Amino acid sequence: MAKHTHRDKHQADDDALSNDRALDRDEETTEGSETDLPNTGQHDNNRQDDTAFDTESAAEERPAARVVQPEQSMVAQSKLQRFKRWFGRHKKLTIPGTVIVLLALLAAVPVTRYWLAGLVLKQQLSVTVDDSVTNKPVSNAAVSINGHQAATDAQGHATIRTKAGRTQLTVSKNYYQSVTQPVLVPILKQKGTINLKLKATGRQVSVTIVNKLTKKPVSGATISALETKATTDKNGVAVLVLPADKQTVDASISGNGYNTLTQKITVTTDEKANNAALTPSGNVYFLSDQSGTLDVVKTNLDGGNRKVVVAGTGKEDKRGTVLLASRDWKYLALLSKRDGGDNAKLYLIDTGNDSMITMDEGTAQFSPVGWSDHRFIYTVTRTNVQLWEANRQALKSYDADAKSIGTLDQVGGVGDNILTSYEDFGTPYILKNEIVYTTQWHAQQNPGSYSAQTWELWRDGVRARQAQLHSIHPDGSNGHVVKSYSLTGPTNDYSPVATVALYTHAYEPQSLWILVDNSTVDEYEDGQVKAQPTVTTDDFWTQNYATYLISPNGNNTFWNEARDGKQTLLVGDADAKNGQAIAKLTDYVAYGWYTDQYVLVAKNASELYIMPASGDDAIKLADYYKPFVNFSGYGYGYGGL
Repeated sequence: MAKHTHRDKHQADDDALSNDRALDRDEETTEGSETDLPNTGQHDNNRQDDTAFDTESAAEERPAARVVQPEQSMVAQSKLQRFKRWFGRHKKLTIPGTVIVLLALLAAVPVTRYWLAGLVLKQQLSVTVDDSVTNKPVSNAAVSINGHQAATDAQGHATIRTKAGRTQLTVSKNYYQSVTQPVLVPILKQKGTINLKLKATGRQVSVTIVNKLTKKPVSGATISALETKATTDKNGVAVLVLPADKQTVDASISGNGYNTLTQKITVTTDEKANNAALTPSGNVYFLSDQSGTLDVVKTNLDGGNRKVVVAGTGKEDKRGTVLLASRDWKYLALLSKRDGGDNAKLYLIDTGNDSMITMDEGTAQFSPVGWSDHRFIYTVTRTNVQLWEANRQALKSYDADAKSIGTLDQVGGVGDNILTSYEDFGTPYILKNEIVYTTQWHAQQNPGSYSAQTWELWRDGVRARQAQLHSIHPDGSNGHVVKSYSLTGPTNDYSPVATVALYTHAYEPQSLWILVDNSTVDEYEDGQVKAQPTVTTDDFWTQNYATYLISPNGNNTFWNEARDGKQTLLVGDADAKNGQAIAKLTDYVAYGWYTDQYVLVAKNASELYIMPASGDDAIKLADYYKPFVNFSGYGYGYGGL
C-alpha cells in the first residue's frame, strides 16, 4: 500500500514537471521560438530509475538531473533570438557599428592595416635623387610608384601622391642605372625623405647658364641633349650625363621667360668648359629706314632675329612720322602718311600678332600725346572747319583693347571771317589716371569793314573769356575745370585785344608749373592749384626739364641729366626721388623701359641699346631712325625721345 502511494506521488511530480515544460514551450512559441524540447523519453527513463533512490530524495533530485542542461540551452537560444530580432530592427545603428568594429579589428593587425588603408587613403611620398659619385642632385629623373610618375627638379627632389602601403619605387634616367627598391607609403605624414643614389653610365658634363643682359645665373632652365635633360639650380648650373664616346653634342637650352637657345656642348668633366647665355624673351620695336623706306622693325632683346613688321610704302613723310609704344609694349601707335595723301593717319599695331589697323583718319591733322595704359591720347585739328567755328579741335582717346574712340573735349569759336575769336588746347600732359591740359582764347582781326558797335561788342566779348586748366580721366569720366583765369590789369579801347595766355611744363612726374600771362607761376599737383611765388618767369623758361619715364608697374622713374658735358642715367622712385645713378659720364640718353627689369637707352640719336635697370654694360639692339618730333615731358610710353 505504501509503495503504491509513493508511485502516485512520483507520478504527480512528473505531471507537474511536464506542465512546467509545456508552459515554457508556450512562452517560446509566443515569443517566436522555433525549437520545442521533447519530454516523453525523459519520463520513461525517470520511471525506470525510481527503485534506485529513496522516495523523498528522488523526488527532490530527479527534476534537477533531468532539467538543468536543456533549460540552460533554451535560455541561451532565447537570448540569441532576442538579439537577432533587436539587430534586425535597428539596422541603421547595428550595420555601421559592425563595420566599424570589423575595420578596427583589421586595422589592429599590421598585415591588413596597410592593405585596408591603401583602399581609401593616399599620402605624399617625398624622394630625392643624387649622383652616387658626386652626390650632386640628379634633375629630370623619372620617379615611378603605383603607376604614378614625377620628374625630379633642379634639387633632385620629387613628390608623388599615392596610396598607403608597401610597394615598389623605381627611379630611372638615361645614362644612369635604374634603381628599384621596396618602400612603405605611411598612413600618417612621412617622417623623412627617401634618398636614392643613381650610378652614372656616361660622362658627367656641367653647364652654367646666365642671363645675357644681367649676367646673373638662371635657375630652372632646362638643357636637353641626346634624349636626356637636366635643370639648372639656383647657381645656374646643371649636370648632364652624356655618352663618353662623344666629343660634342647639340643641346637645346630653354627657360621660362627666355628665348630658346641651341648650342653645342663639349663632353668633358671640366666644369668651366660649357657656358651659355639666355636672352630674355620679348621684342623691341622701332623705326628704320635701312631699306630705303621707313619701316617698323622689331628685334629680340639682344638685337637678334631682326624682322620688318610693317614695310614702308615710300610715301611716308619722314619728318612727321611718329612711333610710340605703350608701357607694356603690347600696342604701338604709328602716325604716318603711308598712302601719300595730304593728311597722315593714326594706326594701331598689336605686338601680339604684329597686325595693324587704322585708329583714326580724315580731313584733319593728328597730334599724338601718348599712351595712358592702353588708351592712346591725341588731338585732332579739323582742317575743313573754320577758325571761328566750334569743335575745330578735339582731344580724343582711343581704347586699344576695345578698338573704340572717345572724345574727351572740344574747343569753341565765335565771330566770322573778319572778327574772329577762337579757343585752342595747350599741351596736354598724361599724369597718373588723368589728362591735364589748358584751353585759352585768341583774337584775330582780318581785313574787312565792320561798325564801331560791332568792334566794341567783339572786343569786350574776347576780353571776358577765360583761360582754363582742365582735368579728365582717360576714359572720359570726371572731366572738370580745375581753375579759370580771367584777364586782369587796365586796358584801353584802342589797345590790341588781350586774352589770358597759359603755358605749362611738367617739372616732376605728377606735377606741372603753369605760367599765367607771363607774369606769375602756379603749381598743379594732386588735383590742386597753388601759387608759387618763389618761382620766377625766368625760372619757368630757363630751367632744364627732364622727361621722367615711368616704369610699367609705376613704381620707378628713369631719366638722364647733363653733368660735366656728359649724361648721367638715373633710376628713382615713382616721384623721381632717391635717384640712383646707373651710368655716369656717358653718351647714352633715356629712351624707355622694357618690363621693370631693363631700360632702353639711345646714343647719337641713331643707336638703340638695352641694359639692366640696376646698371651694367649696355647691349646694342640696332641702329634706328629717330623722328624729328620730340615728346619732352611725356613719361607714360616709350619712343618719344
